[in-house]
Amino acid sequence: MKNRPTHMSQEQGNNAIGILKVGIDMRSETYVVVVQEDALPLKSPQRFSPEVFLTWIGVKRRKPSA
Repeated sequence: MKNRPTHMSQEQGNNAIGILKVGIDMRSETYVVVVQEDALPLKSPQRFSPEVFLTWIGVKRRKPSA
């Protein structure tokens, strides 16, 4: 499968979350995910099952950037 980078931006109330860049290598049972928040360095790759990834990305999109 190809990596599919996604750029997301969202506001929650008056707090801007910023830009969350996500690179995903999707396999049938595992997603390998790399994240960059705003202009910070890339975080180390993480592995998720598809179900856990959906929960994780939902939480990540609601969190203010550190």
